[in-house]
Amino acid sequence: MDAGKGGEGSAEGPLPRNPAVPGKPFIISRSALTRIIRLQKEQAALGVAPPPPVAPPPREGGMDQYGNTTTFNLETVIVSNIKRSDYWERRASKIGDVMELIDEVYEAVDHVEPWMSGNARGVSTAFNLIFRLGQLKPDPREIRMMLDHRDSPYIRAVGFLYLRYVCDPRKLWGWFKQYMHDEEEFSPSPSGLGHTITMGEFARDILLDQVCAPA
Repeated sequence: MDAGKGGEGSAEGPLPRNPAVPGKPFIISRSALTRIIRLQKEQAALGVAPPPPVAPPPREGGMDQYGNTTTFNLETVIVSNIKRSDYWERRASKIGDVMELIDEVYEAVDHVEPWMSGNARGVSTAFNLIFRLGQLKPDPREIRMMLDHRDSPYIRAVGFLYLRYVCDPRKLWGWFKQYMHDEEEFSPSPSGLGHTITMGEFARDILLDQVCAPA
């Protein structure tokens, strides 16, 4: 089921309601909604009443961005190629909020290298979305949600890379320290061009890259 097309309900079951705003559904990512509907079906089969939904906390102010708040410290050649790309014009630039961006990562990202592989040498989908994430200026709760996301390692990896580019280097350890031994495995590179590593190894590589980067 394409949960993003469910409207106020679907053949799979109604969307979870928001008790804070009667008559309105929660605003959640498509992947999380699919998981909720699956859980509802399992509970219904067992005759277990699902717990009432809890309203999410209000959005906090966006996290302070370190350095250049226009390029988000991405390399100039990457930013210029993003702005010229068909994907940016057609899709990425039109993403309206962080939840929609998480959905796009879930659907479209299969590696987190800066450039596409093969003959299509444009900027990767992941880095288009990192740039858009900078424009959306996620709050700390939304960033943590990405780092802890259960539906795709690429959602987590995009969150870590966003921090690598926009977080004050003095604060990176506070964000990363609990993930140093994270054992979830994924491939940061395009299929067939790299190897599988753990999320903890990926996070450590980002930290080392920041520490060793030239001033």
